[in-house]
Amino acid sequence: MDNSDRTPSQVTGIGLTFNWAHHVDISGYHTNHSAVGLMVKLNANALLQGRYDKVLLRKIRIFDNYIFRSNGEGMYIGHTGISGTTTGNSTPYGPPARMDSIEIYNNILDSLDWDGIQLSNALNGCKINNNFVRRYGIANIGSQQAGILSGGNISGVQVYNNMTVMVQVQVL
Repeated sequence: MDNSDRTPSQVTGIGLTFNWAHHVDISGYHTNHSAVGLMVKLNANALLQGRYDKVLLRKIRIFDNYIFRSNGEGMYIGHTGISGTTTGNSTPYGPPARMDSIEIYNNILDSLDWDGIQLSNALNGCKINNNFVRRYGIANIGSQQAGILSGGNISGVQVYNNMTVMVQVQVL
């Protein structure tokens, strides 16, 4: 995806998104200016398969990708409305689907308005390693300024050998 010629207000699309998946490799992906660089999550819904106790997004590997310029997160992996009842994330269908065995490695993310890599709602066997995240949190929103964020409902995630570089740009 290349939206490099568009203004931020014209960019509304997510670079790459998927749900209802398991045993997936995402590699060689490149985006230049998207609303969110890469999103992997499943919202709870009325279908039986949309209930958290019926679906598990499992064995997803995200590696060797380049995400440049995002109006939101570089990678939004896993639903942040973990309980399904949190104010603003409430749903009549219960919590969102859980994730397991998510690996995020060897990625480059640069110039992101919000967080670089955000992983939430992921259980066993998750790893975030060997990533380079530069210029994140550019929009200067207090809760959206992490290079790498291991969010809610996480257990046993390993985060190592990553580099985050926050570059402040002063406009005169």
